[in-house]
Amino acid sequence: MNKLPVSPEFNQVIYNFFLLLDLNIHLKDNNLYLDNSIHCIRLDQYNKKLSYHEAVQLWNNFTLIITYLEKNNISPAFIDLQSCYIINNEYIVITDHFCPLANNSITISTIYSKHNPFISPELTSISSLPSTIPKQSCYYSVARIILKLMFFPHTSLPDSVPDELNYIYASKLYWLLFWCFDTNPKNRFLLIII
Repeated sequence: MNKLPVSPEFNQVIYNFFLLLDLNIHLKDNNLYLDNSIHCIRLDQYNKKLSYHEAVQLWNNFTLIITYLEKNNISPAFIDLQSCYIINNEYIVITDHFCPLANNSITISTIYSKHNPFISPELTSISSLPSTIPKQSCYYSVARIILKLMFFPHTSLPDSVPDELNYIYASKLYWLLFWCFDTNPKNRFLLIII
């Protein structure tokens, strides 16, 4: 069995999410273990450029798990390639940077590196701890991850919204990514694309 590196205090919620997906996962000694039959790859080791269809599928999977976490009063402060795993080339699981969620806000008690390209502007502007930011901070991260895997799988992600986003102009994914880059986090949202 392969151990999945989830923060111990959030193992039960992630375990319950996997049960909903009917995946063979085990919770033992407050650790999560995946059956050897389950293919698991961390996103920073995913060396493939996503097609539009694959990007939509990844977007939908992020939407599912983030919505599930929020219903359980948890939200990641941000998401990066090292804290996400693709399970069986179908599902995504987030394993780190979790914060308690209350009143659509999360309380930040750790300063994160401002050089991480997936951190939202509101997270980089924190100057004192603890600080409260809207839960939609992680939606910015999702959009940055999709851009990275669609257009920049082997190079650095630009700091600003790249012109490459215009390649998918007027598509459903384009508009969701576009809104996730809004400077007002309360204008960001996640939806399932059908």
